[in-house]
Amino acid sequence: VSVSGGSSEVLQGRVHTRTLPQPYIAMTLPRTMTAEYMPRWRLVAWVTVLTLTTALSVSGDGVAGGSTAPTSETQISVIGAGFGRTGTESLRLALTQLGHRTYHMFEHMDAGQRHSVHWRAVAREEGSAKSVDTLIDAVLVGDNFTATTDFPASLIYAELAARFPAAKVILSVRDSPEAWAKSVHRTISRFGPLVRHAPARYTVPEAFAEAEEWIWRRIGVERAPNGTLLGLEAAYVKWIAQVKATIPANRLLIHNAKEGWAPLCTFLELAPCPTTDYPRSNSGSTFGAAVDALEVITWTWPLALVVVLLCIGAAALRCRSTLKLKKS
Repeated sequence: VSVSGGSSEVLQGRVHTRTLPQPYIAMTLPRTMTAEYMPRWRLVAWVTVLTLTTALSVSGDGVAGGSTAPTSETQISVIGAGFGRTGTESLRLALTQLGHRTYHMFEHMDAGQRHSVHWRAVAREEGSAKSVDTLIDAVLVGDNFTATTDFPASLIYAELAARFPAAKVILSVRDSPEAWAKSVHRTISRFGPLVRHAPARYTVPEAFAEAEEWIWRRIGVERAPNGTLLGLEAAYVKWIAQVKATIPANRLLIHNAKEGWAPLCTFLELAPCPTTDYPRSNSGSTFGAAVDALEVITWTWPLALVVVLLCIGAAALRCRSTLKLKKS
């Protein structure tokens, strides 16, 4: 664990509480997915998928995804550089508990098209300086976030570190490259392709697909079904080396969620440290089970729809026969 010296100010953000169903498809309903913006049949599809995945959900405290008025004091003071599936959701909950307004994939999905269009611009321009600067201003500073973690924000950690030189960087890690690769292969590697198909595609912002594809290009690996565990492991090792080479040691904390609060509080110079258990959320087993369920729904919902229609038809015929018998 690397622990820096120097000063660090933790900016207080507005903290809200809500329950976040897992995985990413089961978000709080963005305003772009309300009846005002979406045809009713699409809204029904969204609610159907949400209902089917909520049974596999876990809950935690979160930050509301709606826009807030930017202030001149808004600064990013903590930058997450770790890949998704390295305890980034637990880190988000921890930073939120410490008073931060933290940007995670959940906030991206909650904001809907309002954020996704900026990430799509970054994807289309392959992370050009102009597109990233615009995104930082519109999404992170514009919505008063003071910390970042998880994909896709972790992929612009270097740009954020340059933009906010007083910010500290946290590189979240797993026990081993093999552990990370297995978790990714079971979860987010499979999730992206599934949300390109009905009914899940109606639950994510329109621009999400391009941004999600850019994540894999940025880390230089293929996802399921073409990606391999060895390829994922190599990308993970390469990324850690890159972050270490980019961020000075006195500005970097390498943190495993199993280490809990102590190194995090020391690094951020916070006292007293929380006495509650360090947050644990979005486990691989829960997320994986939800992706399994989504996979079943994706490939069987047309058949289920046919069965429902047949049942309705059969019930209608039965009612008709009953009415004829009563008349006779």
